[in-house]
Amino acid sequence: MIEFIDWFFDLLLVAVRDHAYLIAFVFPIIENTFILGSFVPGDLLVAAAAFTAVTTPDGPSVLVVWLLAFAGTLIGANISYVIGVRGGRPMFEAIASRWGRIEETYEAAETFFERHGNKSVFFARYIAVFKNITPTLAGAGRMRFVVFEAWTVLGAATYVSLMVGIGALLGEYYEVGVRIVTAFSWFGLLLAVAVIAFLLWGKRRYTRRKLAELGAERELEMIAESLELDAPDDADAPQ
Repeated sequence: MIEFIDWFFDLLLVAVRDHAYLIAFVFPIIENTFILGSFVPGDLLVAAAAFTAVTTPDGPSVLVVWLLAFAGTLIGANISYVIGVRGGRPMFEAIASRWGRIEETYEAAETFFERHGNKSVFFARYIAVFKNITPTLAGAGRMRFVVFEAWTVLGAATYVSLMVGIGALLGEYYEVGVRIVTAFSWFGLLLAVAVIAFLLWGKRRYTRRKLAELGAERELEMIAESLELDAPDDADAPQ
């Protein structure tokens, strides 16, 4: 399996030399599209396209690679947003009921989105998997399109600049740089999941404690009511 993955990556990197512009545009679209993006290494290929632009005589322009990758990222994120608007939460629930792994990722992304609000559209750009789920959540949650677009533009500009910069500055070592960034992305994902799990645990514990307190209060109220019923009225008391 590992050999096949290596062969596949090598094939893609060879294709970048001949189709840098096409790859810099198409793969960011796929990478930022709901579900599909979880299986496409768009950031690696954008860096590869930038590397090709720098190292190939009369090769593609780094600026054009950046513009195409930026445009592709925006298009993919907006596709995910529209999917969220059209499908809503019922779509998430239907998908999650079929694939348990997606359900776990969706729940983590939803908690992340609820906690960070509009800013999650920007932060999710740097967290593996979340980058194509969060725009869909924004659409399902009816986030204002202008607000969504503003955070998406900011996130896309910074992330694409990072990936193009890695490819252009690190030269033949661009893959090492991308893997470092990817590792940080997965670390961010694990950290986010850990924080979310802690928050859910704390919320659940707080809820149980409040329910216990409410139950105790209710029990005391019932005892008080019982004592009031058992107590003789003043009119019936012996003179």
